[in-house]
Amino acid sequence: LKGSYVSLDTKEAFIDALMAGRPDGTESSLLTQAQSATSQSAEELRKNKKSKEECAEEIRAYLEALCEEHGEFESLKAELGKCLDRLNSSMKAYDDAFEDYNAHSAKTKLPKDALRQSISQAKASEAEKEQRKARRETEVQDAEAEVQALRERVEAARSELRAVESAETKSDVETAAEKRLGEHKEWLRQTIGAVGRVSGMKIA
Repeated sequence: LKGSYVSLDTKEAFIDALMAGRPDGTESSLLTQAQSATSQSAEELRKNKKSKEECAEEIRAYLEALCEEHGEFESLKAELGKCLDRLNSSMKAYDDAFEDYNAHSAKTKLPKDALRQSISQAKASEAEKEQRKARRETEVQDAEAEVQALRERVEAARSELRAVESAETKSDVETAAEKRLGEHKEWLRQTIGAVGRVSGMKIA
């Protein structure tokens, strides 16, 4: 059927050419031109086909590179997502710890103040104790100096008493001296008693 249509088209074209006054001697040149145009069209078609294949190859290579880069992008995106998840977890843990710290600080604020106050009171008490200790040490030093002075006076009185007692007879001592000696002995006993009470030691 196709051949019949092609034959019919050829016949009609032949009849149309006869009606147009052909053959008129230009058919050969027209055929040459048609063949040249056909050859040129075929060459252009081959070039276009080759160019199309080259473009298709370039497009294919570009698509492969694009797919590979897209795969790398997806891999980096997944890795970035994991990093963000870890970062979010760390930030959440930090926020939770900070909230716990604030809550604990709010609960323990008063005990902390009380502890600071207790420490201040303890320091003040310790300083007061040190002051009392220093005063007592000063008092002890003063008492020791006083005791030493009393001991020296006692020793001097004893020496004087021994000198008086070593006299050969009482007649050699005047009445006034005897009276003064008695007063001195009484003072000596009182002084020895005071020294014993202050120093806590018994003086013979």
